[in-house]
Amino acid sequence: MKIEFKQLTFIKYLFLFILCGFIVYVYVNILQHKIINPDAGYYLWIVNKISEGKIPGIDIRTGYMPLSFYLLSLVKIFSDFPTYFLYLYILLIVQLLNALLVYFIAKNYTNDKFILALSFLFYLLLSFHSDGSFFVLEPFVNLFGLISILLYLRIKNWVFYWMLVPGILAALAFFCKQYGLVYFLAAPILLIIDSKKKSSALKKTVLYLAGYCIPFILFILYLKIEHGGLKELISLYSGSGYGKRSVDAYLSGMFTLINIYGIFLPFSLWVLFKKGVRNHILVYLYLIFGFSIQFFFYKFPHYYLLLIPYVILAAVIINESVKERPLLFFSFLLLILFTSIINIYSNILTLRNFSVSGSIIKESYDVQEKNSIQINKYVGEYDKVLLFDFDQAPYYFLSNMNPPLEKKYGIIFSGNVSRDSYLENISQTDFVLICDESLTKFYNELKSIDIKWIEIKISDNLLLLKKNI
Repeated sequence: MKIEFKQLTFIKYLFLFILCGFIVYVYVNILQHKIINPDAGYYLWIVNKISEGKIPGIDIRTGYMPLSFYLLSLVKIFSDFPTYFLYLYILLIVQLLNALLVYFIAKNYTNDKFILALSFLFYLLLSFHSDGSFFVLEPFVNLFGLISILLYLRIKNWVFYWMLVPGILAALAFFCKQYGLVYFLAAPILLIIDSKKKSSALKKTVLYLAGYCIPFILFILYLKIEHGGLKELISLYSGSGYGKRSVDAYLSGMFTLINIYGIFLPFSLWVLFKKGVRNHILVYLYLIFGFSIQFFFYKFPHYYLLLIPYVILAAVIINESVKERPLLFFSFLLLILFTSIINIYSNILTLRNFSVSGSIIKESYDVQEKNSIQINKYVGEYDKVLLFDFDQAPYYFLSNMNPPLEKKYGIIFSGNVSRDSYLENISQTDFVLICDESLTKFYNELKSIDIKWIEIKISDNLLLLKKNI
Protein backbone atom coordinates (compact mmCIF):
# COMPACT_ATOMS: atom_id res chain seq x y z
CA MET A 1 0.00 0.00 0.00
CA LYS A 2 1.56 3.26 -1.11
CA ILE A 3 1.14 6.23 1.21
CA GLU A 4 0.34 9.61 -0.33
CA PHE A 5 1.31 12.80 1.52
CA LYS A 6 -0.26 15.43 -0.71
CA GLN A 7 -1.99 16.89 2.31
CA LEU A 8 1.42 17.50 3.86
CA THR A 9 2.78 19.50 0.90
CA PHE A 10 2.41 22.82 2.69
CA ILE A 11 4.18 21.47 5.80
CA LYS A 12 7.01 20.07 3.65
CA TYR A 13 7.62 23.38 1.92
CA LEU A 14 7.33 25.27 5.19
CA PHE A 15 9.98 22.96 6.67
CA LEU A 16 12.26 23.53 3.66
CA PHE A 17 11.77 27.29 3.91
CA ILE A 18 12.68 27.31 7.62
CA LEU A 19 15.67 25.05 6.96
CA CYS A 20 16.89 27.34 4.14
CA GLY A 21 16.57 30.39 6.37
CA PHE A 22 18.49 28.68 9.15
CA ILE A 23 21.30 27.63 6.80
CA VAL A 24 21.59 31.16 5.38
CA TYR A 25 21.79 32.47 8.96
CA VAL A 26 24.50 29.90 9.74
CA TYR A 27 26.66 30.83 6.77
CA VAL A 28 26.25 34.57 7.26
CA ASN A 29 27.58 34.02 10.79
CA ILE A 30 30.54 32.07 9.40
CA LEU A 31 31.51 35.00 7.20
CA GLN A 32 30.88 37.64 9.85
CA HIS A 33 32.76 35.90 12.64
CA LYS A 34 35.67 34.54 10.66
CA ILE A 35 38.78 33.66 12.62
CA ILE A 36 41.91 31.90 11.40
CA ASN A 37 42.51 28.69 13.30
CA PRO A 38 46.03 27.12 13.41
CA ASP A 39 45.34 24.51 10.70
CA ALA A 40 44.06 27.17 8.29
CA GLY A 41 47.15 29.30 8.96
CA TYR A 42 49.36 26.29 8.16
CA TYR A 43 47.49 25.39 4.94
CA LEU A 44 47.44 28.95 3.61
CA TRP A 45 51.11 29.46 4.45
CA ILE A 46 51.82 26.55 2.07
CA VAL A 47 49.67 28.29 -0.57
CA ASN A 48 51.77 31.44 -0.13
CA LYS A 49 54.98 29.44 -0.56
CA ILE A 50 53.69 27.82 -3.76
CA SER A 51 52.94 31.30 -5.08
CA GLU A 52 56.59 32.13 -4.42
CA GLY A 53 57.62 29.20 -6.63
CA LYS A 54 58.39 26.68 -3.89
CA ILE A 55 57.33 23.04 -4.15
CA PRO A 56 55.68 21.23 -1.21
CA GLY A 57 57.67 18.20 -0.14
CA ILE A 58 60.78 19.51 -1.93
CA ASP A 59 61.40 23.12 -0.90
CA ILE A 60 59.11 23.07 2.14
CA ARG A 61 58.39 20.04 4.27
CA THR A 62 54.75 19.08 4.58
CA GLY A 63 53.04 15.74 4.97
CA TYR A 64 49.95 16.81 3.00
CA MET A 65 49.36 15.92 -0.63
CA PRO A 66 49.64 19.17 -2.63
CA LEU A 67 46.70 19.39 -5.07
CA SER A 68 44.41 21.50 -2.84
CA PHE A 69 47.24 23.98 -2.25
CA TYR A 70 48.01 24.28 -5.97
CA LEU A 71 44.34 24.89 -6.77
CA LEU A 72 44.14 27.59 -4.10
CA SER A 73 47.33 29.23 -5.35
CA LEU A 74 45.44 30.08 -8.56
CA VAL A 75 43.72 32.80 -6.51
CA LYS A 76 46.96 34.78 -6.84
CA ILE A 77 46.13 35.25 -10.53
CA PHE A 78 43.27 37.54 -9.49
CA SER A 79 44.70 39.05 -6.31
CA ASP A 80 48.30 39.63 -5.24
CA PHE A 81 47.30 39.71 -1.58
CA PRO A 82 44.21 37.50 -1.10
CA THR A 83 42.63 37.74 2.33
CA TYR A 84 41.50 34.88 4.52
CA PHE A 85 37.94 36.00 3.76
CA LEU A 86 38.50 35.20 0.06
CA TYR A 87 39.80 31.70 0.81
CA LEU A 88 36.88 31.06 3.15
CA TYR A 89 34.48 32.24 0.45
CA ILE A 90 36.08 29.77 -2.00
CA LEU A 91 35.64 26.98 0.55
CA LEU A 92 31.94 27.78 0.94
CA ILE A 93 31.55 27.65 -2.87
CA VAL A 94 33.19 24.20 -2.85
CA GLN A 95 30.78 23.12 -0.11
CA LEU A 96 27.89 24.37 -2.24
CA LEU A 97 29.20 22.38 -5.23
CA ASN A 98 29.46 19.28 -3.04
CA ALA A 99 25.86 19.74 -1.93
CA LEU A 100 24.81 19.93 -5.60
CA LEU A 101 26.77 16.75 -6.37
CA VAL A 102 25.01 14.95 -3.51
CA TYR A 103 21.71 16.18 -4.97
CA PHE A 104 22.49 14.87 -8.48
CA ILE A 105 23.76 11.52 -7.17
CA ALA A 106 20.60 11.19 -5.06
CA LYS A 107 18.54 11.68 -8.26
CA ASN A 108 19.71 8.21 -9.31
CA TYR A 109 17.74 6.76 -6.40
CA THR A 110 14.63 8.94 -6.03
CA ASN A 111 12.40 11.33 -7.93
CA ASP A 112 10.95 12.79 -4.75
CA LYS A 113 11.72 16.52 -4.96
CA PHE A 114 11.30 16.95 -1.21
CA ILE A 115 13.87 14.23 -0.43
CA LEU A 116 16.23 15.65 -3.06
CA ALA A 117 15.93 19.12 -1.55
CA LEU A 118 16.60 17.67 1.90
CA SER A 119 19.73 15.86 0.64
CA PHE A 120 21.07 19.20 -0.65
CA LEU A 121 20.19 21.20 2.45
CA PHE A 122 21.28 18.61 5.00
CA TYR A 123 24.73 18.43 3.43
CA LEU A 124 25.14 22.18 3.96
CA LEU A 125 23.73 21.96 7.48
CA LEU A 126 25.74 18.94 8.68
CA SER A 127 29.01 20.20 7.24
CA PHE A 128 28.82 23.41 9.26
CA HIS A 129 29.26 22.02 12.77
CA SER A 130 32.01 19.57 11.70
CA ASP A 131 34.61 22.38 11.64
CA GLY A 132 32.98 23.57 8.43
CA SER A 133 33.20 27.15 9.67
CA PHE A 134 37.01 26.98 9.39
CA PHE A 135 39.21 26.53 6.37
CA VAL A 136 39.80 22.77 5.96
CA LEU A 137 40.88 20.45 3.12
CA GLU A 138 38.17 17.76 3.34
CA PRO A 139 35.67 19.56 1.05
CA PHE A 140 38.24 19.39 -1.78
CA VAL A 141 38.61 15.63 -1.24
CA ASN A 142 34.82 15.26 -1.39
CA LEU A 143 34.63 17.40 -4.53
CA PHE A 144 36.73 15.03 -6.65
CA GLY A 145 35.36 11.89 -5.01
CA LEU A 146 31.73 12.89 -5.56
CA ILE A 147 32.39 13.89 -9.19
CA SER A 148 34.04 10.49 -9.71
CA ILE A 149 30.95 8.66 -8.38
CA LEU A 150 28.51 10.88 -10.30
CA LEU A 151 30.41 10.36 -13.56
CA TYR A 152 30.42 6.61 -13.03
CA LEU A 153 26.64 6.63 -12.53
CA ARG A 154 26.17 8.74 -15.69
CA ILE A 155 28.69 7.06 -18.07
CA LYS A 156 28.60 3.41 -16.98
CA ASN A 157 26.75 2.48 -20.19
CA TRP A 158 29.04 4.53 -22.44
CA VAL A 159 32.09 3.23 -24.30
CA PHE A 160 34.67 1.47 -22.16
CA TYR A 161 37.47 4.03 -22.28
CA TRP A 162 35.33 6.63 -20.48
CA MET A 163 35.93 4.62 -17.28
CA LEU A 164 39.38 6.21 -17.22
CA VAL A 165 37.81 9.49 -16.11
CA PRO A 166 36.28 8.36 -12.76
CA GLY A 167 39.63 6.67 -12.02
CA ILE A 168 41.56 9.89 -12.62
CA LEU A 169 39.15 11.89 -10.45
CA ALA A 170 39.30 9.35 -7.60
CA ALA A 171 43.10 9.64 -7.66
CA LEU A 172 42.83 13.45 -7.54
CA ALA A 173 40.81 13.08 -4.32
CA PHE A 174 43.87 11.33 -2.86
CA PHE A 175 46.12 14.12 -4.11
CA CYS A 176 44.00 16.61 -2.15
CA LYS A 177 44.54 14.69 1.08
CA GLN A 178 45.73 11.15 1.74
CA TYR A 179 42.41 10.01 3.23
CA GLY A 180 41.00 10.31 -0.30
CA LEU A 181 42.58 6.89 -0.92
CA VAL A 182 39.29 5.42 0.36
CA TYR A 183 37.67 6.43 -2.96
CA PHE A 184 39.94 3.93 -4.75
CA LEU A 185 37.46 1.05 -4.34
CA ALA A 186 34.21 3.02 -4.71
CA ALA A 187 33.72 2.65 -8.48
CA PRO A 188 34.94 -1.00 -8.61
CA ILE A 189 32.34 -1.92 -5.95
CA LEU A 190 29.64 -0.15 -8.00
CA LEU A 191 30.85 -2.00 -11.11
CA ILE A 192 30.58 -5.36 -9.40
CA ILE A 193 27.07 -4.50 -8.18
CA ASP A 194 25.83 -3.24 -11.57
CA SER A 195 27.53 -5.53 -14.09
CA LYS A 196 25.61 -8.61 -15.20
CA LYS A 197 28.65 -10.00 -16.99
CA LYS A 198 31.86 -10.56 -15.04
CA SER A 199 33.97 -10.00 -18.18
CA SER A 200 32.42 -6.55 -18.70
CA ALA A 201 33.00 -5.60 -15.06
CA LEU A 202 36.61 -6.76 -15.29
CA LYS A 203 37.35 -4.71 -18.43
CA LYS A 204 35.80 -1.57 -16.95
CA THR A 205 37.63 -2.08 -13.65
CA VAL A 206 40.96 -2.41 -15.48
CA LEU A 207 40.27 0.86 -17.30
CA TYR A 208 39.26 2.53 -14.05
CA LEU A 209 42.47 1.36 -12.37
CA ALA A 210 44.48 2.58 -15.37
CA GLY A 211 42.88 5.99 -14.98
CA TYR A 212 43.60 5.94 -11.25
CA CYS A 213 47.28 5.25 -11.95
CA ILE A 214 47.74 8.12 -14.45
CA PRO A 215 48.09 10.97 -11.88
CA PHE A 216 50.43 8.82 -9.77
CA ILE A 217 52.67 8.03 -12.74
CA LEU A 218 52.82 11.69 -13.81
CA PHE A 219 53.53 12.81 -10.25
CA ILE A 220 56.31 10.25 -9.73
CA LEU A 221 57.89 10.99 -13.13
CA TYR A 222 57.87 14.73 -12.41
CA LEU A 223 59.51 14.29 -9.02
CA LYS A 224 62.01 11.77 -10.36
CA ILE A 225 63.04 13.88 -13.35
CA GLU A 226 63.07 17.25 -11.59
CA HIS A 227 64.18 16.34 -8.09
CA GLY A 228 65.82 12.90 -8.02
CA GLY A 229 65.13 10.42 -5.23
CA LEU A 230 61.63 9.44 -4.16
CA LYS A 231 62.26 7.40 -1.02
CA GLU A 232 62.03 10.34 1.40
CA LEU A 233 58.93 11.77 -0.33
CA ILE A 234 57.13 8.42 -0.23
CA SER A 235 57.89 8.20 3.49
CA LEU A 236 56.70 11.78 3.98
CA TYR A 237 53.41 11.41 2.08
CA SER A 238 52.65 7.96 3.49
CA GLY A 239 52.02 9.58 6.88
CA SER A 240 54.91 7.82 8.57
CA GLY A 241 54.83 8.73 12.27
CA TYR A 242 51.61 10.76 11.94
CA GLY A 243 48.96 10.77 14.62
CA LYS A 244 48.29 8.93 17.84
CA ARG A 245 47.68 5.55 16.19
CA SER A 246 45.40 4.80 19.09
CA VAL A 247 42.69 2.15 19.23
CA ASP A 248 41.01 4.23 21.95
CA ALA A 249 40.86 7.26 19.62
CA TYR A 250 39.42 5.08 16.86
CA LEU A 251 36.76 3.59 19.14
CA SER A 252 35.89 7.07 20.43
CA GLY A 253 35.45 8.35 16.87
CA MET A 254 33.38 5.31 15.91
CA PHE A 255 31.22 5.71 19.02
CA THR A 256 30.39 9.28 17.98
CA LEU A 257 29.69 8.08 14.43
CA ILE A 258 27.39 5.27 15.55
CA ASN A 259 25.75 7.44 18.19
CA ILE A 260 24.69 10.00 15.58
CA TYR A 261 24.34 8.00 12.35
CA GLY A 262 24.32 4.35 13.45
CA ILE A 263 20.56 4.44 13.89
CA PHE A 264 20.41 3.98 10.10
CA LEU A 265 22.40 0.73 10.24
CA PRO A 266 19.50 -1.70 10.79
CA PHE A 267 17.65 -0.11 7.84
CA SER A 268 20.82 -0.27 5.75
CA LEU A 269 21.16 -3.99 6.39
CA TRP A 270 17.48 -4.53 5.54
CA VAL A 271 17.96 -2.71 2.22
CA LEU A 272 21.20 -4.56 1.55
CA PHE A 273 19.54 -7.97 1.67
CA LYS A 274 16.28 -6.91 0.04
CA LYS A 275 15.67 -8.79 -3.21
CA GLY A 276 15.35 -6.90 -6.46
CA VAL A 277 17.14 -3.76 -5.22
CA ARG A 278 20.35 -2.35 -6.64
CA ASN A 279 22.47 -2.47 -3.54
CA HIS A 280 24.36 0.76 -4.09
CA ILE A 281 23.96 1.30 -0.37
CA LEU A 282 26.86 -1.15 -0.02
CA VAL A 283 29.35 1.32 -1.53
CA TYR A 284 28.08 4.15 0.67
CA LEU A 285 28.44 1.98 3.78
CA TYR A 286 31.96 1.13 2.60
CA LEU A 287 32.77 4.86 2.25
CA ILE A 288 31.29 5.68 5.67
CA PHE A 289 33.32 3.05 7.46
CA GLY A 290 36.36 3.50 5.18
CA PHE A 291 36.64 7.16 6.11
CA SER A 292 36.26 6.25 9.78
CA ILE A 293 39.78 4.74 9.65
CA GLN A 294 41.15 8.25 10.13
CA PHE A 295 39.91 8.17 13.74
CA PHE A 296 42.76 5.74 14.39
CA PHE A 297 45.12 8.72 14.05
CA TYR A 298 43.05 11.57 15.51
CA LYS A 299 39.44 12.36 16.28
CA PHE A 300 39.03 15.78 14.72
CA PRO A 301 35.52 17.14 13.96
CA HIS A 302 36.44 17.96 10.35
CA TYR A 303 37.11 14.27 9.67
CA TYR A 304 33.34 13.75 9.75
CA LEU A 305 33.06 15.98 6.67
CA LEU A 306 34.21 13.03 4.56
CA LEU A 307 31.38 10.83 5.88
CA ILE A 308 28.46 13.23 5.56
CA PRO A 309 27.70 12.81 1.80
CA TYR A 310 27.43 9.04 2.13
CA VAL A 311 25.30 9.09 5.26
CA ILE A 312 22.87 11.28 3.29
CA LEU A 313 22.94 9.06 0.18
CA ALA A 314 22.43 5.93 2.30
CA ALA A 315 19.45 7.63 3.93
CA VAL A 316 17.97 8.48 0.49
CA ILE A 317 18.22 4.83 -0.62
CA ILE A 318 16.68 3.62 2.64
CA ASN A 319 13.83 6.10 2.27
CA GLU A 320 13.01 4.81 -1.22
CA SER A 321 13.15 1.20 -0.06
CA VAL A 322 10.88 1.55 2.97
CA LYS A 323 8.31 4.14 1.89
CA GLU A 324 5.84 1.47 0.72
CA ARG A 325 5.95 -0.27 4.12
CA PRO A 326 4.09 1.98 6.58
CA LEU A 327 5.70 0.69 9.79
CA LEU A 328 9.26 0.85 8.48
CA PHE A 329 8.59 4.16 6.75
CA PHE A 330 7.28 5.92 9.85
CA SER A 331 10.07 4.40 11.98
CA PHE A 332 12.64 5.75 9.54
CA LEU A 333 10.98 9.17 9.44
CA LEU A 334 11.11 9.32 13.24
CA LEU A 335 14.81 8.48 13.18
CA ILE A 336 15.43 11.13 10.51
CA LEU A 337 13.56 13.64 12.65
CA PHE A 338 15.54 12.62 15.75
CA THR A 339 18.86 12.96 13.91
CA SER A 340 17.77 16.29 12.42
CA ILE A 341 16.92 17.67 15.87
CA ILE A 342 20.34 16.58 17.21
CA ASN A 343 22.20 18.24 14.36
CA ILE A 344 20.10 21.40 14.32
CA TYR A 345 20.53 21.69 18.09
CA SER A 346 24.31 21.37 17.62
CA ASN A 347 24.18 24.22 15.13
CA ILE A 348 22.07 26.35 17.48
CA LEU A 349 24.63 25.82 20.26
CA THR A 350 27.39 26.91 17.89
CA LEU A 351 25.43 29.98 16.84
CA ARG A 352 24.68 30.75 20.49
CA ASN A 353 28.42 30.86 21.08
CA PHE A 354 28.65 33.28 18.17
CA SER A 355 25.90 35.52 19.51
CA VAL A 356 27.04 35.47 23.16
CA SER A 357 30.71 35.99 22.41
CA GLY A 358 30.34 37.28 18.87
CA SER A 359 32.16 40.51 19.68
CA ILE A 360 34.99 38.48 21.23
CA ILE A 361 35.29 36.26 18.15
CA LYS A 362 35.17 39.27 15.85
CA GLU A 363 37.72 41.00 18.04
CA SER A 364 39.94 37.92 17.89
CA TYR A 365 40.12 38.19 14.12
CA ASP A 366 40.79 41.91 14.37
CA VAL A 367 43.50 41.19 16.93
CA GLN A 368 45.07 38.63 14.59
CA GLU A 369 45.26 41.25 11.84
CA LYS A 370 46.60 43.94 14.21
CA ASN A 371 49.15 41.53 15.63
CA SER A 372 50.37 40.62 12.15
CA ILE A 373 50.98 44.32 11.42
CA GLN A 374 52.94 44.63 14.67
CA ILE A 375 54.97 41.51 13.89
CA ASN A 376 55.92 42.86 10.46
CA LYS A 377 57.39 45.97 12.13
CA TYR A 378 60.11 43.79 13.70
CA VAL A 379 60.42 40.77 11.39
CA GLY A 380 62.14 41.36 8.07
CA GLU A 381 61.43 39.58 4.79
CA TYR A 382 64.28 37.11 5.26
CA ASP A 383 64.12 36.71 9.05
CA LYS A 384 63.28 33.30 10.51
CA VAL A 385 60.52 32.89 13.09
CA LEU A 386 59.94 29.78 15.21
CA LEU A 387 56.75 28.93 17.12
CA PHE A 388 56.56 27.63 20.66
CA ASP A 389 52.82 26.87 20.46
CA PHE A 390 50.89 25.81 17.36
CA ASP A 391 48.18 28.37 18.21
CA GLN A 392 50.37 31.06 16.62
CA ALA A 393 50.44 29.29 13.23
CA PRO A 394 47.96 31.78 11.65
CA TYR A 395 50.71 34.43 11.72
CA TYR A 396 52.80 32.44 9.24
CA PHE A 397 50.02 33.21 6.75
CA LEU A 398 49.04 36.70 7.91
CA SER A 399 52.61 37.99 8.24
CA ASN A 400 54.07 35.69 5.56
CA MET A 401 56.76 34.56 8.02
CA ASN A 402 59.48 32.00 7.34
CA PRO A 403 60.27 29.10 9.72
CA PRO A 404 64.00 28.60 10.35
CA LEU A 405 64.42 25.23 8.58
CA GLU A 406 61.38 25.02 6.31
CA LYS A 407 62.95 22.56 3.87
CA LYS A 408 63.93 20.07 6.58
CA TYR A 409 61.11 20.54 9.11
CA GLY A 410 58.47 22.90 7.72
CA ILE A 411 56.36 24.53 10.44
CA ILE A 412 57.10 23.00 13.83
CA PHE A 413 56.47 23.86 17.47
CA SER A 414 57.60 22.57 20.82
CA GLY A 415 56.01 19.20 21.44
CA ASN A 416 55.60 17.91 17.87
CA VAL A 417 59.32 17.25 17.33
CA SER A 418 62.12 15.91 19.51
CA ARG A 419 64.01 18.24 21.84
CA ASP A 420 67.14 17.98 19.70
CA SER A 421 65.19 18.92 16.56
CA TYR A 422 63.60 21.90 18.31
CA LEU A 423 67.00 23.07 19.57
CA GLU A 424 68.35 22.76 16.04
CA ASN A 425 65.61 25.16 14.92
CA ILE A 426 66.35 27.46 17.87
CA SER A 427 69.95 27.70 16.70
CA GLN A 428 68.82 28.84 13.23
CA THR A 429 65.95 31.18 14.13
CA ASP A 430 66.00 34.94 14.57
CA PHE A 431 62.75 35.16 16.53
CA VAL A 432 60.40 33.00 18.59
CA LEU A 433 56.68 33.80 18.60
CA ILE A 434 55.10 32.80 21.89
CA CYS A 435 52.04 33.48 24.04
CA ASP A 436 52.59 35.10 27.41
CA GLU A 437 51.50 32.11 29.54
CA SER A 438 54.06 29.83 27.82
CA LEU A 439 57.02 32.12 28.52
CA THR A 440 58.12 30.48 31.77
CA LYS A 441 57.87 27.02 30.22
CA PHE A 442 59.97 28.19 27.26
CA TYR A 443 62.76 29.52 29.47
CA ASN A 444 62.71 26.37 31.59
CA GLU A 445 63.07 24.14 28.54
CA LEU A 446 65.97 26.20 27.18
CA LYS A 447 67.80 27.11 30.39
CA SER A 448 70.69 24.82 29.41
CA ILE A 449 71.37 26.96 26.33
CA ASP A 450 73.29 30.19 26.62
CA ILE A 451 71.03 32.41 24.52
CA LYS A 452 69.69 35.78 25.67
CA TRP A 453 66.36 37.00 24.38
CA ILE A 454 64.87 40.47 23.98
CA GLU A 455 61.14 40.41 24.75
CA ILE A 456 58.99 42.43 22.35
CA LYS A 457 55.35 42.82 23.36
CA ILE A 458 53.03 42.38 20.38
CA SER A 459 49.76 42.33 22.34
CA ASP A 460 48.54 41.55 25.84
CA ASN A 461 49.11 37.83 25.32
CA LEU A 462 51.62 37.63 22.49
CA LEU A 463 55.38 38.12 22.59
CA LEU A 464 58.11 38.12 20.01
CA LEU A 465 61.46 36.95 21.39
CA LYS A 466 64.46 38.30 19.51
CA LYS A 467 67.91 36.83 19.90
CA ASN A 468 70.21 39.23 21.69
CA ILE A 469 73.35 38.81 19.64
